[in-house]
Amino acid sequence: MSIKLLMFILGRIALLAGVALLLPLGLAVAEQAPGQAAFAEAALLMLGLGLFLALAGRDHQRKVMVREGALLLLLVWLLLGITGMLPYLFDGRLNWLDAGVESISGFTTTGMSCLPDSSPRPFLLWRSLTHWLGGLTIIVSLVTVLPEIGGCFGITLSLHQSIAFSQMLGRMKKAAYGVCRVYVFFTLVLTALYLLCGLGPFDALNLSLVTLATGGRYNSPAINGFEDVLLATAAMFGMFFSSGNFLLYWEAARRRQFGEIFRDTELRVFTFLIVVFGFVTAWHLWRFGVYDMFHSLRYGFFEVLSFASTTGFASSHFEIWPAFDRYILFILVFVGGCIGSSTGGIKVIRFLVMLKSAAAEMKRMLHPHMIVHIALDGVSVPLKVVGRILSFFFLFLSVFFIFVLIISLSGMTVLESMGLAAACLSSIGPAAMLTGGGDSFVYLPAWTKVACSCLMILGRLEIFSFLIVLQTSFSSLRRKW
Repeated sequence: MSIKLLMFILGRIALLAGVALLLPLGLAVAEQAPGQAAFAEAALLMLGLGLFLALAGRDHQRKVMVREGALLLLLVWLLLGITGMLPYLFDGRLNWLDAGVESISGFTTTGMSCLPDSSPRPFLLWRSLTHWLGGLTIIVSLVTVLPEIGGCFGITLSLHQSIAFSQMLGRMKKAAYGVCRVYVFFTLVLTALYLLCGLGPFDALNLSLVTLATGGRYNSPAINGFEDVLLATAAMFGMFFSSGNFLLYWEAARRRQFGEIFRDTELRVFTFLIVVFGFVTAWHLWRFGVYDMFHSLRYGFFEVLSFASTTGFASSHFEIWPAFDRYILFILVFVGGCIGSSTGGIKVIRFLVMLKSAAAEMKRMLHPHMIVHIALDGVSVPLKVVGRILSFFFLFLSVFFIFVLIISLSGMTVLESMGLAAACLSSIGPAAMLTGGGDSFVYLPAWTKVACSCLMILGRLEIFSFLIVLQTSFSSLRRKW
């Protein structure tokens, strides 16, 4: 295992985090707001650490092996978690446990928070930046390291693009730079849209950061629960495109073939789900007199898209909706968006493969000698990919029910435990409100906060990475003992 390679990549990430800390520092200095010393100390610490690691690992190898990739992902999330908590600790605003939970919730784009929404603006900006950086980290890992850890990611991200994923850092860097440019471009577009909707620069920037990262944690009086129709429409536009495949966006822009985006099967199925569940929810809300027809359509489609994209924006009091509508939102939490996005959940394309696999098995039962293959967008899906997707689905549900059991030990009801576990595993904090819980970690016991933090990281590691690290560690211990 190349330690220098890990040090070099972690150094680059630490440098990026240090530069990001300069933004709230600049805001604090400009407004003479609290937190100047805290952000300055955190930025210097991360820049120094990043420079040391990058220099120490500069003579690294140019290839990332599977075990190194899995360990790298785990270390990246631990590094980001530590980075995010530093300003809260140095300022004394949160204790170490709440600061850690706040940081992990931000970088995993979960959106549950221990930080009051009335906090000084530099800290609100840093919380939004952790969402944005976390979403970028998720997308970059999906197009670089994760395809090498689980082969299913390679084919699902390259159906139209004809990209052969490689372990070489040079090719990984090209894909990473491509999706980063698309990510930044969409951030600027969303900021401009929110400005046109009447938000101030600070609110527009923060809202665009959390929208693109599908984080959903930014409340401001100017937003006012998306009561403004134009603002709600802009947010829906942002949530929809943030749920798409960013690698597909990059390839379409590079080849000037933007029609490829709308011909993507996964995005079309995601759109179909939004339309169907949006109309069903709106009809049920109108049928039972919760809202009139216009507001049923508006709130129904907004919340369906918000939960399907695992963003978690709220334009209504969905937690008091009829049980049928809340159940629809709860189901959508597990689906998520497209696999090349920062959304949580299982992802649409995995469900497509599993449905096609089930249909193929039924055909084989009726015609035992028939040769049946599974294809998406004209690309054949190998059996090993189908097997890995089925394994992922099993592991996802197993982790969910195990943590439901663990969380229930805190005294929560089964439904509340299920809501909180789904919120952490699928990275959408407001999902906990669907079953009677809250969208804050403040009142949870200390050990429950730790368990939720582990679950949030586990959900973003796509489970396989964590298991590979465990297997490597146990194998190493057996050899030594």
